[in-house]
Amino acid sequence: MISVEKSNAATCRRFNARRIFGDDSAKGVLCFFVIALIMALVYKILRFGFNYKNAEFLFSIILVVFFGAGLIRGYFEMSQSLLKTLDLAGRDVTIEGEARAISKNEDSTVVTVYILSLKDGDKIYKPDIKANVTLFGSAKDIRIRDIIIARGQLSPYPPMEFWGGLSSRGSFASKGIFASMSTGSYSISLPMGRGRVFDLLVIGDRAREHIKTVVDKYLSGDEGALLKGILIGDRSDFSYELTEAFRLSGMSHIVSVSGLHVSIFILFASLALGGFASNRKLRSLLFMLSVFAYCVVVGDQPPILRASVMAVYGLMAENLKLRRDGLCALMFSSALLAFINPYMMHSISFQLSFLATLGIVLVVGKLTKYTILDAGIAAFLFTAPLIAYSFNIVTFAALFTNILISPLIIISLILGLVMCIVPWLGIVLAPIIFCINHVMILISKFFASIKFLVPSVPSPSFGVLILSFAGLYIIYQVISGNAKKIRTAMGITVFSIFLVFCIFSALYSSGDVKVNFIAQNGGNAVHISTPKGMNIVVDGGNGKNTLAFLRTKNVQTIDALIVANLNSTDMNGASYLVQNMSIKTVYLPKRDAPYTEYELKKDGANIEMYEKGSRLVFGEVYFDVVEFDPSADKSAVLKAFCYNTGIMLLGDYNPQREALMLESHPPEVIKSDITRLGSHGDDTSNSPALISALNSKYAVSTHSYIKGKKISDKMIENLYTAKTIPIKTYESGTVCFGIDKSGIKSVKSTRIPRETDW
Repeated sequence: MISVEKSNAATCRRFNARRIFGDDSAKGVLCFFVIALIMALVYKILRFGFNYKNAEFLFSIILVVFFGAGLIRGYFEMSQSLLKTLDLAGRDVTIEGEARAISKNEDSTVVTVYILSLKDGDKIYKPDIKANVTLFGSAKDIRIRDIIIARGQLSPYPPMEFWGGLSSRGSFASKGIFASMSTGSYSISLPMGRGRVFDLLVIGDRAREHIKTVVDKYLSGDEGALLKGILIGDRSDFSYELTEAFRLSGMSHIVSVSGLHVSIFILFASLALGGFASNRKLRSLLFMLSVFAYCVVVGDQPPILRASVMAVYGLMAENLKLRRDGLCALMFSSALLAFINPYMMHSISFQLSFLATLGIVLVVGKLTKYTILDAGIAAFLFTAPLIAYSFNIVTFAALFTNILISPLIIISLILGLVMCIVPWLGIVLAPIIFCINHVMILISKFFASIKFLVPSVPSPSFGVLILSFAGLYIIYQVISGNAKKIRTAMGITVFSIFLVFCIFSALYSSGDVKVNFIAQNGGNAVHISTPKGMNIVVDGGNGKNTLAFLRTKNVQTIDALIVANLNSTDMNGASYLVQNMSIKTVYLPKRDAPYTEYELKKDGANIEMYEKGSRLVFGEVYFDVVEFDPSADKSAVLKAFCYNTGIMLLGDYNPQREALMLESHPPEVIKSDITRLGSHGDDTSNSPALISALNSKYAVSTHSYIKGKKISDKMIENLYTAKTIPIKTYESGTVCFGIDKSGIKSVKSTRIPRETDW
């Protein structure tokens, strides 16, 4: 008998915010927006006085309440429906859903499905969420609104691994996507209403496909990819080099459709409707319809939704003869979107768009007499803390690139729209657009290559983040005075102090060796950077986590990739790094069997073999190969020396193999200051005798933060008995040891992982 599961009190009682959002970091992001709105409310009170009859005051109160109601609604909906999906994690279920977005690859098709029903045995759930379903085989003809019935293992998306982490969940959660499935068992049927004429979802999908087709016809390479990014925010064709250049130069915002694009589109619509509608109200109505149409074409990207609501609000305020207030428009759009889709608050693109707009609204016209210069400085100052928090960089290059590319992006967007509306004009317009986009690409690559304009910084704590914005608010109050010379001097002084602080921070630690034990969802990886700029990686981990971490540290080239663990996870991770990064030399343990099953060779990379007793030297850092049997061992034991500090990287040895290692080496060889535990810290390795002989100050366990495994209480007891401090990357995140000639100088987590109970 098939039954339909409905919400009940037990489900509500089991609701735990941490299961939904991760840990306090996600709630901190929500609190940040509440704080931003409260600050806006305080601003209104200071400006207009504490007067209940004041329309501005009442409006601000309503918006804050509206925003809070949106968050409460979001928590309630997730408690009612999402937890049912989480309870089905890892089980074979049948999904029936409607295709809402489609991404086609060579051997598979990824479909975003709105789940109509989710069947588990004789029970049917209606979770009211979306899932990404990867269909293998011939699903190329699938279209928007098709009904998909797929059976497979349901996988909720993993948590965002770190504070500000850029994992898939952050992006998908903002769209209501909370699970995935990969399957070759599925069927596709046509929906009842597929033939309806006015379907915005279908119209938007066809418009995007038309734009891609026209652009691909006339422009190829990075220039064509950039135009698609500018027009509809599509970055799927971006090369790795172009993505990195835009990220480091602070130009990524031009391919994230937001307020800039809406403003240009309204300008385009104004030019197009110039002689068509002379009545102001009619023109405003047409502008609103144009903005709405642009949203349909671009899709429900958080920044474009925020900008569109602001634009419509401004047009309405103008025609109702109300005072146009950018701050109220921003507050209104944020509150409205929070109520409609509370998940959107987790989108980093929405957060950056909100902050950049807030800075522009508050600061433009108060620093210099040049609007474009004020806008660039304001956007940089207000987004810099969050960029450092999320990406571990400060993009000073954005101060220059935003000014240089502003006129270029206006021309490129307008000409691109004309070319897509009238495709036969592409013969004339395509060469012009190519030249403009090529110049923007050259600008991005030039400024990305200037290292001191893009310093890498550790991710600040959430408290520091809040203090940064509080400081910006104080600065805003200061520059809002009447003394222009004083506020200009203040702005220059603050900027200079900020720049000196970044340079001083970089110089203060310039003589340290940094040893990073990278948090992974599988495998091991250690990154070591030397004062002379060498980057050494030991083991590849799962590949993607390691690559993501190296990108946050602005590592472009790995000088040495040393493979110590020969299990499939670490070997595949090493292969992933080889294929996706520039690596000078790969070091492998010399074993009897060849390494033909892994792609570890790429043009420009050397492969060298090491064996027991070898020494690998890299400036201030060198490695001794303590143990490796080429006929039996599946991992090597390495001991790294950073100045006078020893770091033992244990292999996955059982207690008997560890005992043989202890017998064959004197105590001074085994003793180390830091130890990476074997087998991630499991009891199958790391015997009490070995822990005692190591006599380390710190021992690092690198269990996966997703799979839920943890170091045992018995192992913790053994470590404390040996007076060794356990560090667990699945709880503390990536751990960084700063080491100089005097020893271990600092120990800190660069980021904090989110809860692992997904």
